[in-house]
Amino acid sequence: MRVTTLLGAVAVFSVGCATAVVPDGAEPDIKTDTTDDAGGASNTNGYGDGSDSGSSTTSDGGKTTPKGDSGTTTGTGPCTFAGALATYDFTGEAGDQTSTAATSKATGVTASDVKRTGVTAVAGSDSINASGWPTATHADTTKYYTLTITPPSGCSVDISSISIAASASGSGPSTGAVATSDDSFSAKTTFTASGTHSNSVSVSGSSTPVEVRIYGYGASSTSGTMRMENTLTVTGALTP
Repeated sequence: MRVTTLLGAVAVFSVGCATAVVPDGAEPDIKTDTTDDAGGASNTNGYGDGSDSGSSTTSDGGKTTPKGDSGTTTGTGPCTFAGALATYDFTGEAGDQTSTAATSKATGVTASDVKRTGVTAVAGSDSINASGWPTATHADTTKYYTLTITPPSGCSVDISSISIAASASGSGPSTGAVATSDDSFSAKTTFTASGTHSNSVSVSGSSTPVEVRIYGYGASSTSGTMRMENTLTVTGALTP
């Protein structure tokens, strides 16, 4: 039996024969621990008795967080990559197919099929082939091969080069060019329309899909052809 008597500014606590005098306002805040420490539940009384080894939560600065959780996440993930973003292999293709799918791509990257725009499909083993290229000494922006690289959600993509194995017929384009949507296709890297070339491009930190266009021009006849053969590789990096 405990009797508490208030005497002005002094509170007296009596338990059996012992009496404790405590200044007013400093009375201990007596609360009841309503949980079972051995069961691993967290205490609700505000006092840590050190016996909650199974507790799923800990109190830190007034906030309850999962025990052992530092609040940070580490790891490489799909946003840390450098190398071939997508590779297309034309081996076994008829040449006049509508499009060619990527044969490999970096984790999380979406790579569209290679297809034609504004030019005419022509048969040609182990390639994607076309005629109808301009005879002018500059690119016709309505005639090209195209593909699109899309980075994983939450990542940005850099594209540094496009490796192309091209082959033109005798009356086909003398010059090819690569451009990207990153600058609305204004900057064009040119290459000889026959041979294998690693063409430098400059795409940095794009979080949206990047279209790559491959033009051909300078043909002596619109019946001349230019084809992509062997492999076509888009190289770059993914960043957070």
